[in-house]
Parts: sequence; structure tokens; C-alpha cells
Amino acid sequence: MPSILYIFTRNSVDSRSAADGLEALMASCAMELEVSVAFVHDGVFILQRGQGEFEDDDPMAPLKKGFKAFGALYDFGVENIWVYDTSLQSRAVAIEEMSLAVQVCNTQELAAQLRAHDQVLVF
Repeated sequence: MPSILYIFTRNSVDSRSAADGLEALMASCAMELEVSVAFVHDGVFILQRGQGEFEDDDPMAPLKKGFKAFGALYDFGVENIWVYDTSLQSRAVAIEEMSLAVQVCNTQELAAQLRAHDQVLVF
């Protein structure tokens, strides 16, 4: 079975990139492909608690709704979810602030995951 690593590098409030990546990820899960996810750079903010909260009149509400779906990655069948340690540190985000249980990885571990997967998609 082909394996795909989705890497999220941007906060979805800043762009549509994360929402597009989430759609692709869910399609891969529906096809029962082996899916893993890594959050690096500003992508770590996607999993930070409170990111899916918004007021009804918030112009960014459509993008923020996607944050809630990220909290259900395990329900979609994603077994491996990594957060890059350097990104957490440089953005002063603590692992305890994540909305779901994730694995923290260092540079060598992230590089190993890049090599281990058949496809790598960056959003």
C-alpha cells in the first residue's frame, strides 16, 4: 500500500493551503492509503488548542472551521502525527498546547520520515 506524508507548513488562518491539504488528506484516508502527517514551521499553530474557535461574524470563520477537522485525524485513520521540535521551540508553543496527542520529532527523525514514505505532499 502506498504511503503518503502530508507536511503542513502554514497556519490555515494565513492561507487556504492547510484547508486544501486537509481535503487531500481526507481523500487519501477514504482510499485507505497509509497516511502520516507532520506539522512544521507555522503549521504547528494548526494543532494549537483554541484555533478552531470563532465568532459568527468572524470573516475568517470558513477557514477556522477546518481546524476542528485536524483534531480528528486519528478518527480518519491517521496513525502517525509528528510535530517538529524546532518549530515548536522557535514559536514558543508547548506540546501541552496541542489539541491532540502528537509525536515530537527532531531533524533526523523528520528526515527519516521523508525517506520512508512513497509520496510527500507539502501544504
